[in-house]
Amino acid sequence: MNLLKWATRFKNVAFCFSGGKDSLVVLDLISKLSELKEKIIILADDPISDVRHEKYIRNILESYNFHNIHWLKQYIPKYAWNYTVDKTGDVVLCCYFLKILPVKSFIVENKIECCIVAIRGDEHSERAREKYVSLRETEFWKYFRLHPILHWSIKDIFAYIIQNKLQISPLYFEGYTSLQCLPCMKKIKPFKNIEELAEYCIKYGDRQVRIEEKEAVMHILRRLGYF
Repeated sequence: MNLLKWATRFKNVAFCFSGGKDSLVVLDLISKLSELKEKIIILADDPISDVRHEKYIRNILESYNFHNIHWLKQYIPKYAWNYTVDKTGDVVLCCYFLKILPVKSFIVENKIECCIVAIRGDEHSERAREKYVSLRETEFWKYFRLHPILHWSIKDIFAYIIQNKLQISPLYFEGYTSLQCLPCMKKIKPFKNIEELAEYCIKYGDRQVRIEEKEAVMHILRRLGYF
């Protein structure tokens, strides 16, 4: 919570909300800091998502009474859709044109001084190298990136969700243990409830739902600016 309080010193603060369980926890934490909640700018959704997940994101943001919401698709230029992984077979190109560049555009256009990102260090070895706070530079702008749950484990995430009775995306119960763009996810098995999902993820981890091709190039994506 102290890390989030640090972000209140900035005028233009953003939070990238994908609607996944980690970003849901951070959203809930932000909602408990009135000074931060009042100024936060939400960048929501993944570029290629299920319509039910999009509806879930809208409902969650409405339930928390967040109003300054931008959608990632607003910042994706038309030509970028020619680089989707189903057209090129290239995960790096897809992520670069549909995620990395649009996020940079959002940050520059809105003069974001601090961008809050919900990643955990135990998700991937590349993310384990991250710092809680770091200065980032685009071609036209400098800003701080803040990772308030970097030290959290998957067990911590589920404990918080269950204790605070947070509503997770319906896609989790269909068999996804981690959420991102549809082409880069695969189902594991259906889950009856949050407790069963938590037990599975704590025992086996939550990353196996992500396609191997993307996990293998995370070091490249991270250098390009991927979270």
